[in-house]
Amino acid sequence: MSLLSNVGIILADTGRSKVYLELLIQKGLIPSKVIFLKNESDRLPGQMDQVVDEVREVLEYKINLNFDIENAIKDLPSEVLISPTIEINSEEFKTFLVSQAEAHWIYSGYGGVILREEILNTDKKFLHVHGGYLPEFKGSTCNFYSSLSDEFFGASSIFLEKEIDAGPLLMRKKYPVPKEEIDFDYIYESVCRADVLASTLEYFEQNKEWPIVNANQKEGRTFYIIHPLLKHLCLDRFGGLKDG
Repeated sequence: MSLLSNVGIILADTGRSKVYLELLIQKGLIPSKVIFLKNESDRLPGQMDQVVDEVREVLEYKINLNFDIENAIKDLPSEVLISPTIEINSEEFKTFLVSQAEAHWIYSGYGGVILREEILNTDKKFLHVHGGYLPEFKGSTCNFYSSLSDEFFGASSIFLEKEIDAGPLLMRKKYPVPKEEIDFDYIYESVCRADVLASTLEYFEQNKEWPIVNANQKEGRTFYIIHPLLKHLCLDRFGGLKDG
C-alpha cells in the first residue's frame, strides 16, 4: 500500500469521511498524512445518528460504514495527527497546518463549515468534492435540483477559493438516480463524491499534475438549501432515495 505524494487529508468524524476513507483504501490511494478533527463535544453536522451495519453495493463499490474512524486511521501507513482544535478557521489550526510539509489537502470537514480567506491564503491547496455538476449546479443540495430537472446526480472536484464553488474545476461526473432504496445524504451522494475524488487522485498520481476541465466557472446557477416540500417531492418521485 503506497502513499500519495505530497497529499494529506483533513478528516472530521462524519459519514462522508468514512465513505472517503473506505473507498480510498479500496483503491490504494492513501494520503501521506491524516489530520483528524476529533470532536469531544455534542454531535456536529454530518455525523451519523446510527451505525450502518450492512455492506451496500453502490456503483461498483462495496461500502460498509460500521467502523470507528479514529481506530481505522491508526491502521493506515500514513502519519496520523490529532488536530489541536476542530475550529479549522482558527489561528491555532492555521499555525498547525502551515507547519505540515504537504502542499495539497483533501478536505472532508464538518458540514456547514466554510474555509475562510485566512486559511485559503496559506500556501496549501484544499481539494474538495462538491455534490453537484459544476458549473451548472453550484451551492447547496444541488443534486436534489439536478435530479428533479434532469434526472441525474453530479460530483465535481475543485480546489477551494474564496468564492463558493468557483475554484479551478479538476474533474466532474454524472451519476444515475438510484433505483434501489438507499440513504441519499450519508451513502449515495458520498459515494459519488468519493468516486470523483479517487479518479482525481489517480490522475494526479499517474500524470504528476492535476486534471483540469476547461469550463467557465463564472457560469451556472447558485442554489440554496432545498425547501423541505421540494425535497420530499424528490424523494417521492425517485422511490430509491431515502432521507438521511
